[in-house]
Amino acid sequence: MGYAQTLSRTFTLFNNAGAAFTILSPLTALTGTYGTWGLLYGGPVLMTWGLVGVSAFSLIVCVCLAEMASAYPTSGAIYYWSWVLAPGRAKAVVCWVSGWVLVLGQAAFIAANAAILVELLGMFAIMGAGVQFSGVHNLLIFWGVLAACAAANSAPNAVMAYLTSLGALWNAVALAALVAALPALAASRNSAQYLFTRWDDMAEVTGVKSHAYNSLLGLMMSQYLFLGFDACPHLAEETQHADINAPRGMVLATAATALGGFAYMLVLNAVTTDSRALLALENESRGQHPVAQLFWNVHKEAYGDGRGGLALLSIPTLAALMCTYESIAANARMLFAFSRDGAVPFHKYIGRVEARTKTPVVAVWVVVGAAAVVGSPMFFSTPYVATIETMAVVNTYIAYGVPIACKLLADRSAFLPGPYSMRPWLSRTLNAAALAWIGFIAVVFSLPTLYPITPGNMNYNVAGTVLVLALSLFGYYCPVVGGRHWFTGPRPNLGQFSEDVAAAQQKAAAMAAHLVLQRDLLDAAQHGCASKTAKDQAGLAEPKPAGAGDGAAGSRKSGSGGRATGRGSGSGSGAGGGAGPGAAAAARKEMYHVPDHDQRQPLLRGLIAEGMDEGLAEEEAEVEAEAEEQRHPGAGVRAPAPQQPAPQARGAATKAEPRAVAEAAEEGGDAARGEGSLGRQPLGAEAQAEVVGVAPEESSRRGRGGVANGHVLAAASLLLPARREGGCSSGGAVAGGAGGGAGRRRGSRATGGSGSSGEVPR
Repeated sequence: MGYAQTLSRTFTLFNNAGAAFTILSPLTALTGTYGTWGLLYGGPVLMTWGLVGVSAFSLIVCVCLAEMASAYPTSGAIYYWSWVLAPGRAKAVVCWVSGWVLVLGQAAFIAANAAILVELLGMFAIMGAGVQFSGVHNLLIFWGVLAACAAANSAPNAVMAYLTSLGALWNAVALAALVAALPALAASRNSAQYLFTRWDDMAEVTGVKSHAYNSLLGLMMSQYLFLGFDACPHLAEETQHADINAPRGMVLATAATALGGFAYMLVLNAVTTDSRALLALENESRGQHPVAQLFWNVHKEAYGDGRGGLALLSIPTLAALMCTYESIAANARMLFAFSRDGAVPFHKYIGRVEARTKTPVVAVWVVVGAAAVVGSPMFFSTPYVATIETMAVVNTYIAYGVPIACKLLADRSAFLPGPYSMRPWLSRTLNAAALAWIGFIAVVFSLPTLYPITPGNMNYNVAGTVLVLALSLFGYYCPVVGGRHWFTGPRPNLGQFSEDVAAAQQKAAAMAAHLVLQRDLLDAAQHGCASKTAKDQAGLAEPKPAGAGDGAAGSRKSGSGGRATGRGSGSGSGAGGGAGPGAAAAARKEMYHVPDHDQRQPLLRGLIAEGMDEGLAEEEAEVEAEAEEQRHPGAGVRAPAPQQPAPQARGAATKAEPRAVAEAAEEGGDAARGEGSLGRQPLGAEAQAEVVGVAPEESSRRGRGGVANGHVLAAASLLLPARREGGCSSGGAVAGGAGGGAGRRRGSRATGGSGSSGEVPR
């Protein structure tokens, strides 16, 4: 994506998905909202069927975002995708607003999770020792919890990976144990009819008498459960194979949360014999926590002593601690990326990565400070708790909706799918459904929750959300110092856009060239044959495709034939043909088992990983030497060509399975796709020529490609996404007219033909 790798890339799919599952945490979300939303608004029937419906729509939102996470795997995630897909003049302001809304929405989410933990800790004091904490005591505990989680987040990245795995295992195993233990301990259980059909609102408590109104408000318990799956893309820059593992992690974590949450909710309803008794002021929890009282009652019915219920309560308490920890980690990565792009005051400090720990320590503490400010009033006003929870949901989902709306409204060519993608018609349908759901919950969860309405029980979510939007817009349009005067969007730190892309493409082309050399396919293509002897020497098990090198062969026919156009890390077009670029592309796809252009990013990893050895450095040196010689004839001496590796060595190298992505390969792949991500700004003639190592005028006049000749481009085109135009299959043209000439490659008999650098399509 054009950013230097500063975070440590140590997370696996399990770590990535585990982080999101720990944040989603059915144990935390349902334990904290079962009594405040589920029991009060609708009861068992609404909890059961409401969770089914909310799960379906939340999965739709998740899948829509997962498609973008695969295409643009960066810690910025939501605001970065918004910038990529927004229309030209609105890019900066859309990016700015979506980023700030998400930052503040997640600050409210962290505060809400920490408050759930404080409430659970208070139950141990009340039910175990009969001690009631005051609001000030709870506030101090709240600050202490945030500080402890921030300190843990300041530890080295390896510690975070360990704690993330531990949190995921605890949430999964402990949830399963609790779901099994509660029905086994309960002396009596409710029937299935009670679970699926019983309506039980508490109008005497809430003042809400309308069934429809209760049904709307009761969805809050289920929706709060699906808050935080965007942690997966926020951790993308610390995740291996992020374009695959980040979207998979999102979907896996959300699906697991839906299943686990449904089971936990059913069990809670199954063992609840008297819901009003759970809220009675004279019970052991003093009516403050229905789930804690439920655990007490279940254990007391089984063993005659309710204190054992505190052991059951420790399970969601530890889950809430881990949920708070992971929430801070995810939001800190987002703030780190936002600061790296210059959208935050003191961004040079907040966007800094600690050299020893490889973690954004300053961003962690800033996030914790914001959560402390937002959440502190909760311990002095009970209705404010509902406001914070609804603000967390509404603001976060509004931020989710911004890139989805941009993608739905943008031209289809503006989005370059990653390996994890949907069919276009399905993507558009789900995007529309996701936007409709986000609009629905934004309205519903802004409604008053208690009647009659007073200043003390008002749901201030509307005021909070409007304030967040107003402040973000004011920060952007403020005269003199507003973001519109200096913020232009993401700032890749490997170079600026087309220049960065040209360098990345040059590196990718050199890597692809080395791979082709190893497999001995270049000489076979240039001589128009694919002898079995050559294949055996190269150690290839696959048959040579019938069309490999056809684009280069056609380029020697003065550019007659079809037109190959490419879009990706830089768009380009070159005269090609002969046997036809479509045949060549099909043959390459067959050879490398690439079903379509959406699957090319994994291939990028394989190509680059196999091509990175000592010979790669020599290839790059030769590219530079030939480029310099062509720009300034006679000014330098061409670097000697590397020796052809021995057949046995080649065979051993090519028989090896593709290695996991090296960090350098990740950088090359991300940067190579960066320009497509950053608004498709086309390369100029000089930048195109830089890729293939020739001067612009030389490329335009003769189409000679030096080392990066037509055959290398045929292999390198697999690195870039493609499209079909005018009936011709088009690979990513690494350099426009370089495909017109086969060029020379260390004394090869193939010579360059005529060609044209062509025009770069927008």
